[in-house]
Amino acid sequence: MSRIKTLSFEEAKKLISYDLDKLIFEPDSGLDLDFPFEIEPEDFLNFAELDLIGESPNFVNVLTNAKRAIDSSVEKVIKIFSLKPIRDNFPSKVNIVNEIGLVAPRILKKVIQNRNKIEHEYKKPTQSDAEDALDIAYLFVSSVRGTLNVITTSYSISESSLLDGYLRSGFYFYFDMENRVWNVLVRNNTSIIGEVEIRPNDSNYKRFIRLAIASDRKNEDEVFKVIRDIF
Repeated sequence: MSRIKTLSFEEAKKLISYDLDKLIFEPDSGLDLDFPFEIEPEDFLNFAELDLIGESPNFVNVLTNAKRAIDSSVEKVIKIFSLKPIRDNFPSKVNIVNEIGLVAPRILKKVIQNRNKIEHEYKKPTQSDAEDALDIAYLFVSSVRGTLNVITTSYSISESSLLDGYLRSGFYFYFDMENRVWNVLVRNNTSIIGEVEIRPNDSNYKRFIRLAIASDRKNEDEVFKVIRDIF
C-alpha cells in the first residue's frame, strides 16, 4: 500500500482536475464546539439582568457586565479555534470574529459602538443606556452560541455529489477539535492520494471556518464566494 502524500493545499489542488463553476459543497457532520470558562458569557448577562431589575438598579454594573459578556464570548471563539489576533486587544479580536463570518455585520457594528461608548464616555448611564447595552450583549452572545451549537465540522467539495456515501473525486475537509487543525483529504475515484493539514496561521484556515458557518446558515451566495476564494 502506497504512502499518502502530505502536501500543501496549493499542491493538493493540482492533483484533481475541476471546473470552479461546477464545484458542489456538501456538508457531512457537525459538532457542538465549546471552550468552557469558569464564568460563562451567559453568567455575565444574568449578572447584568440582576443589576437592572434589582431593588437598587446599578446601571454602571449593567454596562460593565454587558461588556464582559461580549468580551468573554469573543474570547471563547478565539480559544475554540486557536485564532491569532494581530494584537491582544478587543478591536483585533473582534476583527477575527468578523473574518470568519460568525455574526452579522450589523450586530458587530452595534457591539463595537456600544463597547466604545462604555469605555470612553465617562458619563452616568441612564436606564435606557443600560437596557440598550444589555439587549446588544444578549443579541451578540446568542448569535455566537447559536452558531457554535452543532457547527458543520466536516464537508466535501467536488464536481459531483457523493455516491453511496463516498467521495469519488474531490476534497474532503474535517476539523480536528483536539489539535485545532483542518485536515483535507484528496480523493481520486476511491483512493486517497494526498492529505493536507491546515493550521491557524494558514490563510485558508479562517476560510474553512467561514465556509462551514455560511453553510449552516443556508447562505448559498456566501458559500460559493468563499469557495472561489479558496480555489
